[in-house]
Amino acid sequence: MSKTEQVYQILQHRIMGGHYSPGFRLVIDSLARDLGVSTMPVREAIRRLEAEGLVRYQPNVGAEVAGLDGRHFHDMQEVLAKLEGWIWEICGPLAATEEIGRLSTLANGMQTALDGRRLEDFVVLEGQFHDIFHQRSPNRYLAELANRGWTRLEPLRLALYVQAPDMAIQALHYYYQLVQSLKEKAPPKVLGQLVEESHQQLLVVLRRQVGDRKEAQP
Repeated sequence: MSKTEQVYQILQHRIMGGHYSPGFRLVIDSLARDLGVSTMPVREAIRRLEAEGLVRYQPNVGAEVAGLDGRHFHDMQEVLAKLEGWIWEICGPLAATEEIGRLSTLANGMQTALDGRRLEDFVVLEGQFHDIFHQRSPNRYLAELANRGWTRLEPLRLALYVQAPDMAIQALHYYYQLVQSLKEKAPPKVLGQLVEESHQQLLVVLRRQVGDRKEAQP
């Protein structure tokens, strides 16, 4: 693993875990000393975190931890809903018994992670759940777009699950529904619509959370 990747993972973990709260300044020289590396891998890691929406640059301030951008999450989630819907519509009828079993095992693992409040594990398993059909897709460009979207969305998704646990509970509900629909050999259109609906439902929960926070403000 490269030094840049190591620094990236450490900083991402600190941000997602709340060790670095929104507005925390990421001073490159200080971080380099703390992590025992040169400034170059720190700069590259921060650029990557900025691309993911976890870090922002402020004039006369520099890099700092960004607050959660609900609009950014909403737009990406909306596009991913369509991509995932198409993939499941194409690949659902092709799913082998072994693959359905793996999906069921992953859903159970997500339930265990959720029960133990291990949201980082939940998101990792969630990504593996979707990746099964990404790999199955005969349209490699479509699968690549979905993978790229999921990778960019993952850290935001985790942060939002921390703030709104209802989102993770709702997502898991749909994953169990998807597994059951595959077992029952549901029509392709039904699978695609169910996946899109699962993504859209997360947006409903997000809008409700944002609305609740606005009402709570003095």
